[in-house]
Amino acid sequence: LTPARLAEWLGAQDRGRLLRMAVAARALRKTGATRRVAELCLELATR
Repeated sequence: LTPARLAEWLGAQDRGRLLRMAVAARALRKTGATRRVAELCLELATR
């Protein structure tokens, strides 16, 4: 996944879909997951 591809994907999503995804993610949340995803994004961006 490249930063450009992530931006393209996010830009193609509508607000309703993103909201549904957020609600579903919240129901399945794991403590510390946001931090881990951010760490992985930074790691991938610096490759």
